[in-house]
Amino acid sequence: MVEVYPGMQVPFVKNSETSEAAADSMGDRTESLRRKILAEISKRPQTCDEIEELLHLRHQTASARICELHRMQMIRASGQTRSTRSGRKATVYMAVVSTFIQPSQAPIATA
Repeated sequence: MVEVYPGMQVPFVKNSETSEAAADSMGDRTESLRRKILAEISKRPQTCDEIEELLHLRHQTASARICELHRMQMIRASGQTRSTRSGRKATVYMAVVSTFIQPSQAPIATA
């Protein structure tokens, strides 16, 4: 398994107590969110904006988990773009695995 952030659960800004506290507050939620996002991207390629809307996530949360899945090589950029709600172009991500594993069984690494 790929360790997303060696030595830490969720990254934070060094020397910032509030940033570290926010990272700590995410706890095991990051793994659960990665599973949900991977499940949706496995059903159909999605943009970050589409994931935000579909799963009711803030941009920062969805974007971070998508970056983690990309670093873990579980998703990749499809080479396509789609318009976001604001009319800007966004990368469409697709699952790397051809056969999707049930979200509760997906091998998602945590630090």
